[in-house]
Amino acid sequence: MMYDLYLFDHNILHICFWTLPMIILGVIMIVMAIVHKRNHNKREEEFNEQLEEKLNALTFENPEAEIAAAAEV
Repeated sequence: MMYDLYLFDHNILHICFWTLPMIILGVIMIVMAIVHKRNHNKREEEFNEQLEEKLNALTFENPEAEIAAAAEV
């Protein structure tokens, strides 16, 4: 099986034996990086929204909580 892959790479594609697996691995890594970046951006947006909600709750709805929080620091 490996010999057939070797013959296919060298005789049909005219490339080195390790080139085809490295191209496939490179494409997989690029796809993983894109998916990771997209997921990270979604988590960051959700975090910022939650943080903004908590800050708004502290400052606008309950000014006493803001004063108590400032006193603790």
